[in-house]
Amino acid sequence: MTNTQPQCTTTSSGSPSSTNNDLRLAPSRSISSSAALLRQRGSSPTLNTSRNHSSTPIKKAYSQDLAGFVPLGYSSPQKQLVCKSTSTGTGWSPLTQALFVMALIGLCVFCRCLQEDNHELRHKLRVRDHEIEHHIEHATALEKKVQKLRTQTIRLTKQVEALEEKPAVGMTELQRKLFHMEHSSNLIQQGIQLGDRRMVREKFGPGPHFYVELTLDLPQPDNTILLQTAALDEMPHSIHLFLEQVSHGLYDGTSFHRNAQHILQAGPSRNAQSHAAFRRHPSLTSVLFQEYSHDFPHYEYTVGYAGRPGGPDFYINLGDNSELHGPGGQASHYNGSEEQMVHLQADPCFALIVKGRALIERLQALEVDWKDVPVAPVTIKTMRIVPKQEYQQQQQTSSSSSDHEDHQAPKVQVR
Repeated sequence: MTNTQPQCTTTSSGSPSSTNNDLRLAPSRSISSSAALLRQRGSSPTLNTSRNHSSTPIKKAYSQDLAGFVPLGYSSPQKQLVCKSTSTGTGWSPLTQALFVMALIGLCVFCRCLQEDNHELRHKLRVRDHEIEHHIEHATALEKKVQKLRTQTIRLTKQVEALEEKPAVGMTELQRKLFHMEHSSNLIQQGIQLGDRRMVREKFGPGPHFYVELTLDLPQPDNTILLQTAALDEMPHSIHLFLEQVSHGLYDGTSFHRNAQHILQAGPSRNAQSHAAFRRHPSLTSVLFQEYSHDFPHYEYTVGYAGRPGGPDFYINLGDNSELHGPGGQASHYNGSEEQMVHLQADPCFALIVKGRALIERLQALEVDWKDVPVAPVTIKTMRIVPKQEYQQQQQTSSSSSDHEDHQAPKVQVR
């Protein structure tokens, strides 16, 4: 709709000359008072023009808004009535209405998408919260077990010291105390293994074997190594720790940083960023005790944890290292009776290379410096847990692979 309102403005080109015949009205006077004044003077409702103009009756228009009266239909050089019309638009065109409707529909669709994204995000957060609660419970249980083990160790150590101060008691009493200490330690280890076995089956499946794939940062297409863990009943604690480390992506970005010719070691030892990632997960740094199974020794192409306690670095045995890394194999590297008992234990051996052995031989041939550090360390891009169904499909497609024909490693035994 368009509203048109006339506006009248008066433009003046100059002030009219004052004569005796001109008649002026004050702005405050009304039309009726002006007409009465004319009748008293005996004047006719005409104007006396100047001598140079003809005496023509002209109608007058009076207005309270004007300073005087203005002739209608008369163009005077002194004053001129100008009428203007202005229009104000208050309606919407069809195009504007269509654009508004389209914008409104788009806003509704956008709000709906935000609502769906919000619902999906809430679901992911709930799943993440459950996982965090599970890890917190696991870490709390491990801390309690470790604290209990430390308390018992301190108590037994004090008892042993007391026995050493009293040699008259004899070795029989000392041997009995040591037997009870070893028995208590074994019970604690068995309890930890039972808990780890249950958590692995709940999170990663029944097993008994699990598969982990390493993807190396190499230009050739064949840049993967596949690991098969030992039986879950044989090494439950070490397998649980390794699977948790892989599932959290703690080995992504680490490298094979040591080549001692008999082992090829990898992990975060020479990577500050990877060390920071492991520090954020203190319960996933190392094993709680040196778990070992005589049914799964350190033969060629087996995988074990390095260090005391073992982890987070792991190594691949490039030969038969059952004597060097088995029970008592590292005792010669340490002196003193305090450390002798701990280092008589063996390194945990928990996995076997089933694919990529030719790639391992190429890594073994890389140039190293005098500290057995490769000149160009090979980075591990990713490590992931391979589902059992995917592994079986790979076995069917590559049944004639040389990795399974050229090398015969010890088989994993299941009790």
